[in-house]
Amino acid sequence: YSICGVKEDSVLVTKWYEGEANATIVDFPIGEYDNIRIDYQLDMPENKRKNNTLKTKGLLKKCEPFKPQFIGSIENPDKTQLFFTPTIGWNNYDKTMIGLAFYNAMMPQKKFEYAISPMYSFGSNEPVGGGFMNYNFLPKSNLFRQITAGVSWQDYHRGYNEYAMDYVSFHKRTAQINLFFNKSKARSFVSSQLSLKGVSVAETYFLGQYYAESSTSSDYLQVSDTKSFGQLSYTMQNSKTLNPFGVNVVAEFTNDFAKLSAEANFQFDFKKSGKEVKVRLFGGSFLFNETNNGRYNYRMDGIRGYYDYTYDHVYFGRNEFSGVLSQQMAMGYGGFKIPTVVGQSNSWLVAMNVKADIPIGLPLGVFLDVGYGYNTSANINYDFGVHVPLVEDIFEIYFPVFWSQDIQGAIDANGTTYGQLIRFTLHVEKINPFQLLRDFEF
Repeated sequence: YSICGVKEDSVLVTKWYEGEANATIVDFPIGEYDNIRIDYQLDMPENKRKNNTLKTKGLLKKCEPFKPQFIGSIENPDKTQLFFTPTIGWNNYDKTMIGLAFYNAMMPQKKFEYAISPMYSFGSNEPVGGGFMNYNFLPKSNLFRQITAGVSWQDYHRGYNEYAMDYVSFHKRTAQINLFFNKSKARSFVSSQLSLKGVSVAETYFLGQYYAESSTSSDYLQVSDTKSFGQLSYTMQNSKTLNPFGVNVVAEFTNDFAKLSAEANFQFDFKKSGKEVKVRLFGGSFLFNETNNGRYNYRMDGIRGYYDYTYDHVYFGRNEFSGVLSQQMAMGYGGFKIPTVVGQSNSWLVAMNVKADIPIGLPLGVFLDVGYGYNTSANINYDFGVHVPLVEDIFEIYFPVFWSQDIQGAIDANGTTYGQLIRFTLHVEKINPFQLLRDFEF
């Protein structure tokens, strides 16, 4: 390998050395150089060149010159790059949010990666935002091909208190370590990982005379309640082109309950028509449960905003209970598309969800959900209907057609109209560009 003395982009001295298996000290001629660089002419096939330059003057001698760059690019080994891009978001409480995202996470993957996205909310007139910092290890191990440890955070508003005339917020902090197992073969479609996660969620709310007509906003005291959760999960995914499938097992625990859940997803492809059938199986049980808070129950009708207590999903109206925004759901638990209180359980729940494309030239399909929850009903519940996958697995609309008698009883008791039974999924968290880059396989 070669070492060059460089001044104003001109090579003054080049000296060649024999390769070394370990760190070693070498002699190099003294001179008036701006920097000393290994392999300046790029003769060696090396994919990590960020540590090849040593400046002769100034602070941070091993740090390349700083370069802010709009949106991003592949890594430039001669620069310390900071990428940035404008960001915009919206929810029903923060309203329009604008800001800037600063990050270094592009291709190829780096040891230390981060993204920080401060924003300003024009609804609450307060700063909001989120971000993450990860460190990637590539161990010489027969078991793990990569270990990633990191932290992330989110700070947004989750509702508006009309009596206090102020916003309530949530503040999520996560520490996580992901262990990626080695593949049996380099080009295998099967990947698996073990994850350990600690989540802390602080939710603000107001105490006061909610129904006193004479009360003013100053009568309300804003307080915060913090809840912590631990999660241990194992994920296996076979991403083959035809008939992929995956399994996810999650153990969740906190002070007053512990859950164990398993989910399996299968896709059956029909090559001639290009259509597919997807089957999801779910089973979950409390290992112990000392809380009477129904927010933590297994629910037959998926995950609505209020019941997403670990704030894993993005909702435009997280705590809305009427109107279009209240009809957003996330796939989880029993996965029923029809909204219902029937089927929630503080013990255990099992369900099956089927979605099948209709073999026509339009994005149209049918769905069937079947499930049973302990201590919920003497009957197995079900729903059937039509779904419109505008963006598959991300933005889909569900129109129920018929459902079980227990669900009908709840609809009659609540005076629910058919329009209120239509629901949609909008999984914005699935199109996180940083995660998509990391999940991409050549």
